[in-house]
Amino acid sequence: MLKRILGFVSVASLLAVSQATLAAVMATSAPADTTTAPAPQTNFNRQVVHHAPSNVATAQPTGVGYYFTSDDYHPYVGIETSYEYFQVPEFGMGSASNNGIQSKTVFNDTANKFVFIPKLYAGYHFQNHFLPMLFGQHADVEFNFSWFNTGREDKDGTTKRGSTWVINPGDPGPQPTAAWLRNYQHRLFLRYRNVAVYYRGHHETSNPHLVMSPFVGAVYTYLDQQNRAQLDYSSDGSTWLLVNKIDREDVSTSYYGLSFGNNLNYLFTTHLSSQLNIEAQVLRAVSNLDALQHPNLGGNTNSITVHNTNAKYTYRAIVSWGMAYTFTSSPASPQLYANVGVDRWGYIGEIKNPRGTAETNKARIIDDANYNPFVTVGIRVPLVM
Repeated sequence: MLKRILGFVSVASLLAVSQATLAAVMATSAPADTTTAPAPQTNFNRQVVHHAPSNVATAQPTGVGYYFTSDDYHPYVGIETSYEYFQVPEFGMGSASNNGIQSKTVFNDTANKFVFIPKLYAGYHFQNHFLPMLFGQHADVEFNFSWFNTGREDKDGTTKRGSTWVINPGDPGPQPTAAWLRNYQHRLFLRYRNVAVYYRGHHETSNPHLVMSPFVGAVYTYLDQQNRAQLDYSSDGSTWLLVNKIDREDVSTSYYGLSFGNNLNYLFTTHLSSQLNIEAQVLRAVSNLDALQHPNLGGNTNSITVHNTNAKYTYRAIVSWGMAYTFTSSPASPQLYANVGVDRWGYIGEIKNPRGTAETNKARIIDDANYNPFVTVGIRVPLVM
């Protein structure tokens, strides 16, 4: 009996030891729970995470030039200046006698000018969801403003045979006949202002080096031509009078309408790229002439005024080719760019003054056009924070 009791005790002891050993083994093999509650964070510094750059930099064109960035949302700014040969319509006074018919202007000049045209612009780059098949996955909204003020003075001291006429032939008072003319002086002052807003896309092509950037926009342009002129008159070639003084003969033109076009960008390397820019503007132009003259002809000291308006639909076309260089692969790297091109104005107002006794029309605005070649340099900076 005692032997049986001792046997049961031994079996129970072994079972207890086995269970304890198994529990220890299970506890050792189970992974420890190291999960802790996230620590609170304070946003002292704003961080912007950029996408990893690809082998070919992404070109986002604005105006003429580029900025390279891989950030989807950011503003940008830029400044550029153009050196342009601006063609000004002809201005003339007096008329030459050809078999008794006054047929051409005796004194005239075009007053073409080389002008510097600064431009300031700012915009915002973002992911595009408006017509992505046309504008691509990214787009820019850009505002720019350009301007110039310039002047020129022309003189001709030679003596010529001809006549001079008031700006309104219907004005009462003496009208000159054949005479001697000299000391032509003409002063021109030009004011130009241009404001534009563009929506510009960024459309990649099957060629990884070629990017198209179609754009649409609204434009407003103001051009003011201010003319001051005078001419000496003599009926006998010996007694001279300042007889034809034009106090002012100004033409101001407002152009407003729509703009559309495309930029074709070719990326040679991550630093160097090229662009062909084509822009067409469909415009409504309204010109106003404001003229005042004191002719001093044979005792006629009347103040003669003329007002005239010319309105029409027209166009403006700008074509340019350029190169751009970005210094680093950083999205915030500035770029330098330069280009050459031509700016075609389909309409610019020209003043036509009366030229003879048979002409009943007073001074008025007629149509003219011009081609303005230019060279542009600038710098563009994306504001990636």
